[in-house]
Amino acid sequence: FFRDTSLPLELRSFLLSVFPTGQDLLHQPLYFSDASGLHLEPFFEALIRCKQLDPSIGNAMSAAYLQATLGQLTMLRTPSAPPTPSVKEQRVLDVLHYLNDHLEEAISLDSLSARFFLSKNYLNTIFKEATGTTIAGYLNHKRIIRAQQLLFDGYRATDAATAVGFTDYSAFFRSYEKILGHSPSQDKGNPVSSVLFTPSH
Repeated sequence: FFRDTSLPLELRSFLLSVFPTGQDLLHQPLYFSDASGLHLEPFFEALIRCKQLDPSIGNAMSAAYLQATLGQLTMLRTPSAPPTPSVKEQRVLDVLHYLNDHLEEAISLDSLSARFFLSKNYLNTIFKEATGTTIAGYLNHKRIIRAQQLLFDGYRATDAATAVGFTDYSAFFRSYEKILGHSPSQDKGNPVSSVLFTPSH
């Protein structure tokens, strides 16, 4: 949950290559099982500490540590032939594609269950195993980050909330404050207010 514009233009494509998009989702893992050797914990801890600094310093430090963290993650890529996703992994990929393409629509576990012919319990279980969060949690974070970008672009908060699928502004406001730590009004037309977005758990 960060803005790619915080990365240097000349490095952006390279540093973001670790995140699969489009058809690459079919060939790259959703998570990595061999990351322990990279010692990523200190990088994430440093990013969290940056949020506690004065913004005039913290934002610049966040950008620097973000680049370092993404650099570490790119080391997980291998030139070997990509493995074929299992049936379970493919199911999760299909769900992720659908969620990302329909953020502004009303999506429920019931509707997803019917669409993908899976029980609600099984669907939520395999999704959480693959992504580390529930379907509802994933949707909420994606919508809030998308809404923040719309606010940066000059949208009114109510319009941004509607554009990303919230029908209740008070629910949007609460989610925004919980996830980003401040109200939507602080981000209207202000694309430099934050570099890193740390989900709340």
